[in-house]
Amino acid sequence: MLETVRKEVDDQGRIIIPKEWREELKIKEHSTVEMTKKDGEISLVPIKKKSPMDFKGIFKDVKITMEEIESAEADAAVKDFEDSRKRSIENMKKRHKNESR
Repeated sequence: MLETVRKEVDDQGRIIIPKEWREELKIKEHSTVEMTKKDGEISLVPIKKKSPMDFKGIFKDVKITMEEIESAEADAAVKDFEDSRKRSIENMKKRHKNESR
């Protein structure tokens, strides 16, 4: 079903995705979306995080332990947190700079 909504881009280039759409597509705070630009149009696709069980049986000749998987997940979570923290700090600096003008 095609749904259309018009939104205004704010001064920092942000657009708010309607709440109903976010809920339906399970897009939450800090979710990742893939943006694609083609022929003058932009599309957003939510990236679903997979669990290790989603890969069961795919890599038959690869031997990996649950400890290695858990370690990789922990590393990814730390990286996501650090990236989110950097974005928050950058946004705070931008807001402070704009407020002091």
